[in-house]
Amino acid sequence: MNKEAPKNILIVEDHPILMYGLKLIIESEEGFDIISVVNSKEQAMDQIGTLDPDLIVIDISLQYQDGISLIKMIKGLEVKIPILCLSMHDELYYAEQCLRAGASGFITKSEPCEVIVSGIRKVLEGGICLSESIRREILKQMGHGPSPWLNAGESILSNKEILVFKCIGQGLNNREIAEKLNLSIKTVEAHRYRIKKKLNLKNSIELIRLAIRKTSGEAAIL
Repeated sequence: MNKEAPKNILIVEDHPILMYGLKLIIESEEGFDIISVVNSKEQAMDQIGTLDPDLIVIDISLQYQDGISLIKMIKGLEVKIPILCLSMHDELYYAEQCLRAGASGFITKSEPCEVIVSGIRKVLEGGICLSESIRREILKQMGHGPSPWLNAGESILSNKEILVFKCIGQGLNNREIAEKLNLSIKTVEAHRYRIKKKLNLKNSIELIRLAIRKTSGEAAIL
């Protein structure tokens, strides 16, 4: 009986140490083959078309980029490839964003190596994989109403609104956000208005406080 061919995995991670560690973890397991490791959306899309991976593992906090938009780009391709997201954050909000974009799993980087490997296998088998902390939060929300990130009748933040929200949490003003994200100041102001409305915030002070709390420790993400 012929041995099953290893599953080809593409890693999208822009932190060299984490990239190296993740590669070692996956390659140490039988049945997996790392066919490429890239650090940007552009490189990822180029490699997908060339290498035809069986699974893509994405760090959603790519520097200067939006990992969630990459998920949507991949899901727009004719070839359907399962995606497992890794994140430094254990908040339900980020898991919701990834799953809505089309990912099949969300695991925090604080999880043990065996959890990451198990998640890879589960997603490859067509299942959904979530970190235990996210599972607990989902159960909690089921018992206490909708996620605090959701406003009744409103959709959650768009990808661009997420980037603006993170910049606000990092203490940037409208001009600085506009320069960083290559937007006009009026567009930034419009995003701030929609964020406040979607998150049911009364004023800019509440927005800034929430942004700082939610994006604490993310200074190097954007």
